[in-house]
Amino acid sequence: MRNVILAIALVVLASVAVAASTDYTLTPWQYGVVAWVQGEPNIATLRSVEKAVADVFSFWHELLPESADTWSDLSEMQKGTWAASKYDPFTAGFVPIPSPDASKMWAVPLPSWNGEKILPLTLLIASNRSLVESLAGRTAGAAFSYRSLTYKVLSLNPYYSLAMLMSRSDSVVLNYNSPDLRHNLDHELSHWLTNLICQRNALTMQDVPRLLGEGFAEYTAFRLSGENRNWRISAAVWAEDGHGLSDVPFYMLYPVGTSLVSFLVEKDGVDGFIERFPDLVANWDLIIPDITPAWQAWTMKYKVNEAGRAYAEAIIEQLTLCGMVLQPILSEEATRSCDGCINSVERCRISSASGRSSLPQFPNRAMMYGSNCRNRPTPSFGWHAATLILDYSIWQVKTSTSFPDCGRKATGLGITIC
Repeated sequence: MRNVILAIALVVLASVAVAASTDYTLTPWQYGVVAWVQGEPNIATLRSVEKAVADVFSFWHELLPESADTWSDLSEMQKGTWAASKYDPFTAGFVPIPSPDASKMWAVPLPSWNGEKILPLTLLIASNRSLVESLAGRTAGAAFSYRSLTYKVLSLNPYYSLAMLMSRSDSVVLNYNSPDLRHNLDHELSHWLTNLICQRNALTMQDVPRLLGEGFAEYTAFRLSGENRNWRISAAVWAEDGHGLSDVPFYMLYPVGTSLVSFLVEKDGVDGFIERFPDLVANWDLIIPDITPAWQAWTMKYKVNEAGRAYAEAIIEQLTLCGMVLQPILSEEATRSCDGCINSVERCRISSASGRSSLPQFPNRAMMYGSNCRNRPTPSFGWHAATLILDYSIWQVKTSTSFPDCGRKATGLGITIC
């Protein structure tokens, strides 16, 4: 019956959006709304999302959120009701969103979780990576954002009504054409679950250490979409070289974070980890020094051969060198862009180790859009990857209004060793 209701809702709302000549269509789904950006509603894609939600929550032994009774009906908001609730969705019982043509306001009812009302989850489904970038302000293939986005992200969003919706609800932006759709879904929906666990314990996503948050999401995605043990190589080499859990740079957050969560789950079990999660968040700086020696010893159980070690060290050392050399001349915005590129390189490195792909190729070396991993010889991957990071970072510097001369300075440094 629910399938019939959803199909009818998709058809009706799609026709309304088409008549309004907009660039996106809004349809309801059981936990909020879906914005189909520059594409038609697709039930198969939505089914993939629903399955991923069920898989993620089930894996962590958590109850699924419950839909509102009126989830399938986007009703027009009565004038004055939002103001009467003092603009509080939990008082109003809904989140107001503008229709695609901004001619009316719709009321999206709140789902619930463990007996408590939660914000709707908005899905922004795009057809390519560049749209994800414009909607979420990220260089990743998908992104989760909790309510109250930063001004930068909102200002990048080309659709005012979608920006408003994202600022009033939690949201996941994804590219349904991505070859890594399953992994991306599991990863971003794990962030949603993290957000809900935080709310249940009077915490926020801002309280979660990045290493723990990304480790939680990556560990979940790898376990659900196909175990990939290559993160163990990077984490083991990182630990063998004397590093711990307090000095992890951005580009090592994913493998080291995955390793940390794997260690804690193996030690405490799934339920024990979830029970301990709030304490880890609240007392991270106190707990991590105590955990580190045991984690380092645990990583040593994974025996890295000489080829694997040389490969991992090349990646770590060269990316670290690039970051150190470039940091003094990069603007804050360019540094963030470089971080995103390093993140993409690390993702492709993990993929290449599994034999699926290798080097990220930029259609224009200055662009991150469509940075698909293509086949290239693995042995030289580290050097090529670092060179691309440098090229992209210099382009970011050249286009930075804050540092108009930095591109020339960076080019003149002669740091081709990256």
